[in-house]
Amino acid sequence: MSSENQRPVVLIGRANRALLDSVSIAVREALPHLALPLLSGAAALAYLEAGEPCIALVDGDDDGAEDSALTLRRKPEHASTPLIGLASSADELSFSTNYGYGGDEVVPKSHLHRLIPRIRSLQNASTASLSMRQRGVAVVASDDPRRRIVLGRTLHTAGYAIEFAGDAAEAVESAQKNNAKLAVLDGTDDPAAALAKIKRARLAGLPSQWVLVVEPKRVPQLAPLIEGLPYVALADAFAPPENVLFVANELARGGGTEGRGSARLLFGSTVHFRLAGRAEDEVGITYNVSETGMYVRTLLAPPAKETVWLELQPPRSDRRVRLEGVVQWRRPYGPNDQATVPMGFGFEISDGSATDRQRFLDGYRALRASSLVP
Repeated sequence: MSSENQRPVVLIGRANRALLDSVSIAVREALPHLALPLLSGAAALAYLEAGEPCIALVDGDDDGAEDSALTLRRKPEHASTPLIGLASSADELSFSTNYGYGGDEVVPKSHLHRLIPRIRSLQNASTASLSMRQRGVAVVASDDPRRRIVLGRTLHTAGYAIEFAGDAAEAVESAQKNNAKLAVLDGTDDPAAALAKIKRARLAGLPSQWVLVVEPKRVPQLAPLIEGLPYVALADAFAPPENVLFVANELARGGGTEGRGSARLLFGSTVHFRLAGRAEDEVGITYNVSETGMYVRTLLAPPAKETVWLELQPPRSDRRVRLEGVVQWRRPYGPNDQATVPMGFGFEISDGSATDRQRFLDGYRALRASSLVP
């Protein structure tokens, strides 16, 4: 985040006075030198039309706030603005909703003090647009403006130059014209027709990698149809947009487990974590899991090599487990043309009860058995 102190924090949504006062206190404690600590309501929306805030907060209980957040994300200059949702609870649904409008994090309204370290963590984050698009061009094709915005923003901050298209035919034309490295095609309306376009593009020699975004219920019938098609994969239309980045990265590296002990699999579940010996948990959400660990999405990634206590519900399990591990690496917030994951940290399991470690391993293997990863 820029060191300039003239860029305010904005609160989007019709927050009541109690929420507004609590948020204002948290912002002032986190960033005491801001000239304009907090703008809300009509003043916040007016500012977004002409200025760039240092952070945007969204009242997740205000239905209209999502449209305003998407308006912010629609502007390229706001693509890297940190966006934190304030929700009744930090659970899978609130995280999913937040990611769906281009958000980065969720803080429960009952624990607004958790805003303070998250805002402070952004003070040195880079929010400048990437000038070099070293990963090449990515075409994002959908007739849904919301999906175009959030997918485009995700790939933009990961280092792609973005071209938009309205449908499959335009996507093929744009991919060919721009020599696209990646093409993401929304197939929720007519996945068979979209897949037919991809096949024709492949037969014509178009080398782009293709990710077809479809409803989860369509995956079983479509998965056999892409077998044998090089660099073509499916992604869940209802999952966070960052999952498309994961799928694209797997395509680029050819899948498999080369250089890894086991395949990483997409898996999103709330996780409570804390540095070993600390008194209070923070809440994040898993991004992917392997046999020996996981990647956790959060603005509060602990330092590398620190020991962390962590609790979550493993895949295909009906109860939570407690694990101990070491932070192997972290990605801070901000644009990064080498990014393979959103901001957060990679956690390697080192301890925990034998029962809990086995339950996690069993859950991973059950997820692996039903996965499309080769």
